[in-house]
Amino acid sequence: MNSTPLRPIIICKVAITFLFVICISPGQSAGGYKIGVILATSGPASEIGQPEEKILRALMSYGELQSGAGRVTLEYRDSEGKPERALEYLEQFSKDPKVLAVIGPSTSGEAIPLARKAAEYQLPLLALAASKKITQHPEDPSRTNPWVFQFAQNDALAAQKLVTTLASQSGSTQKIAFLYSEDGFGKSGAEVFQEAAKRASAIQVEDGAGKSGAEVFQEVAKRASAIQVAHHASYPPDLPHPEAVINAIPSEASAVVLWGTTPGPALLVAAMRKTKPNIPIYLSHGNASPAFLKAVGPAGEGVILMGSRVLLPLDASKDGSTERDKAIHVFQRFWALRFDSPPSHFAGHARDALYSALLAIEASSSPVSRDQILAALESLGTFTGVTGNFRFTPDDHAGLDQSALEVFVVRDGRFAILDAKKR
Repeated sequence: MNSTPLRPIIICKVAITFLFVICISPGQSAGGYKIGVILATSGPASEIGQPEEKILRALMSYGELQSGAGRVTLEYRDSEGKPERALEYLEQFSKDPKVLAVIGPSTSGEAIPLARKAAEYQLPLLALAASKKITQHPEDPSRTNPWVFQFAQNDALAAQKLVTTLASQSGSTQKIAFLYSEDGFGKSGAEVFQEAAKRASAIQVEDGAGKSGAEVFQEVAKRASAIQVAHHASYPPDLPHPEAVINAIPSEASAVVLWGTTPGPALLVAAMRKTKPNIPIYLSHGNASPAFLKAVGPAGEGVILMGSRVLLPLDASKDGSTERDKAIHVFQRFWALRFDSPPSHFAGHARDALYSALLAIEASSSPVSRDQILAALESLGTFTGVTGNFRFTPDDHAGLDQSALEVFVVRDGRFAILDAKKR
């Protein structure tokens, strides 16, 4: 698609889909720019990596992103979800001076070590995974890693949303079983779930070693005082024996929280429905995708989880009045015209990362450098993504707030907003 430069950032309107794609103004570079992409498009995390890659390729196919005599191109690498492979690809990209930034990886287990190396290589990393550790400085967790930006809702936000949801439903004492996967996402989620509630003292967590941690959020402390986490355990990501994990849940547990990515939680939900058919089940945002619905089948009915508004049916977003509602509807229409499945919120993360990378390139002076990309991302102000309204600052490279997450319930095999009146 050709474009005529009309202003610093050119918006190219794609017919039929009404998809807006940023086009880099001609004259920015004589040789073109590259953006590296590291995604888990095969292996156990492919349900995350595949929709991320799909949207990136689809967006690029609709926009010949002109940059002088060359194009802005994406170079794809499949990490298979393996940290060592992702690190190898990051090193390769770091040695290519035309690579201005890297989008990815897909999982927290990969992103945490990559974030440390990105700082060492001084290469902007636009991470698509959720652990809050990803944006922490490698030498001082209280500071922000200047070279890493996050485009998924981090697990600290998700933990707060989850505990708030649990607290809102605690009409009587609830005893919670908390199960998490033994990988980067699960371990980080288990930590932030406990950290989030240390601001009050109403939830008591007891782990396998007999240690305990005070948990609950200050703003819901009074309502959460009836919640007790009586069982806190991990499970292997490949989950060879889901029944054994379920059988270890104490009989007094009145609800279960699962923190992991599919297939593990889907297998656990199916196993629970056989032995504990009526127990309420809550999931993290690691299962906010059609892949989870397909894997869990009818057993998923009634499960509560968090995710982006892109999970809603296309018709549900068409009447939205905010800029984000409009962005989501455009994204959903574009996806529907290209693919035969609903979008996952993982695809939204990748879309937002690409969008911000192109904005940063456009905002930089020629020749564009990696330092300029970093500075541009921090000075973009608030920009609307399908995941949420991002605002990066030198002290905050997560850039999102609670409004980026919705609480959903699975009804009739689809995601629906959890109605507070029906909780």
